[in-house]
Amino acid sequence: MILISPKTLDKLYQYAIIQVEQFNKNVDFLSEERRINSMSLVKEYYESFENPPQDKAKRILFAVFNDLDGRKGLLNEWGMLDDDIQEEILETNLEIIRQNLKE
Repeated sequence: MILISPKTLDKLYQYAIIQVEQFNKNVDFLSEERRINSMSLVKEYYESFENPPQDKAKRILFAVFNDLDGRKGLLNEWGMLDDDIQEEILETNLEIIRQNLKE
């Protein structure tokens, strides 16, 4: 049996926390980068901060999602969704907005 002192155990625990946080940052960055490059509407959403779309429905959609994206907790949940689900959500809501603009 190996005995580890509480001090050593605490150091190992702190090291593990740092490693997990760094891993999560790397995964988040890679996931976001992959998502931006692979999904058209998601990519447009992230690019809209610098280049707002000409399409009125997309401007409305991106404004609403920008507001939601900034809410505590929702940003994390959005990032945890599969890329295709994010795309589907944006497409569905874009269609809802377009239908309402026709009325």
